[in-house]
Amino acid sequence: MRETGGVWGFTGSTMTSLMFFCAIYKQFFPYQLRVLIEKYVYKLMGWVSTSVHIKFNEYTGLKKSEAYNSIRNYLSSKSTSRAKRLKANEKRGSKSLVLSLDGHEAVEDVFNGVNVKWCSHVSKQR
Repeated sequence: MRETGGVWGFTGSTMTSLMFFCAIYKQFFPYQLRVLIEKYVYKLMGWVSTSVHIKFNEYTGLKKSEAYNSIRNYLSSKSTSRAKRLKANEKRGSKSLVLSLDGHEAVEDVFNGVNVKWCSHVSKQR
């Protein structure tokens, strides 16, 4: 019986260490660096990424993108309950606020039966 307790103790301490490392990794490593590290770790482990990245810009030229606004509105209810960081914007012509993902924040969702990870990425325009 003692061996079982040792196995569970080892498993528990390993899981605790792994959870601690993941929390530190997500908090202190910049988003771009995490993406790069994960890409190479997946390649080293032989995992094939089946993910597809689709980018929606907030502005198309000088005009605000309707697709971006639609996604932001869809995510406003999802992100408020799941994201750690949100940003609030005033809705035009109204005193209500629209909550959306803050920069470099992500939310997982099921959209039309497909697992989706919505990410907000902020880049500086030159």
